[in-house]
Amino acid sequence: MYRLGWGEEGGAWSWRMRLFVWEGEMLEDMLLFLHNVILQVEKDDKWLWTLETSNVFSVRSAYRFLIDHPLFDSPLFRDMLPTKDNLHHRGVLGHDSSWLGISAVVPAQVSAHFNRFSISGGIAKKRAQSLTSYGGG
Repeated sequence: MYRLGWGEEGGAWSWRMRLFVWEGEMLEDMLLFLHNVILQVEKDDKWLWTLETSNVFSVRSAYRFLIDHPLFDSPLFRDMLPTKDNLHHRGVLGHDSSWLGISAVVPAQVSAHFNRFSISGGIAKKRAQSLTSYGGG
């Protein structure tokens, strides 16, 4: 690989423009990462699947990794997030709006929808103030 210009000062490392500072830092990080890598022209590249002792990929080992790994034990992978399919299945998204290409939340009562989502918008305090001032006046 050195003959191909990938040495420390080889021609393969030339840039058309000056690097930004952050690009230079990333280049230094990459060079540190590649410092112990030995590139050989005569050798074929190959991938090793390290999750199996045979180093051969299988869907079973990938599935087992995904199930056992704590990152993938989240509500997203347990179908608990309000995805479009999940909301449609639970009847929150209306069937009649799908032909328009929009997704509309259609609660049983409009007041239930207002009460549920006004808290997240910071309206709850104003709503409470307006209701008390209306009731008292």
